[in-house]
Amino acid sequence: MQTLAQRNSIAKDRVRALTMTARQTMVEIWRPVQDVADSCTAGAATNVIFGLA
Repeated sequence: MQTLAQRNSIAKDRVRALTMTARQTMVEIWRPVQDVADSCTAGAATNVIFGLA
């Protein structure tokens, strides 16, 4: 049987793993969105071309 300290440690590890996964997912999503947003400063045609590429 696990002690309270062991259960707390396991719970913290699960939270850490979930946090790391969520952060990595946000980084992967954010990068393409930021690239499209940055291209918007060049003009509408550039934005359309960049969005289609």
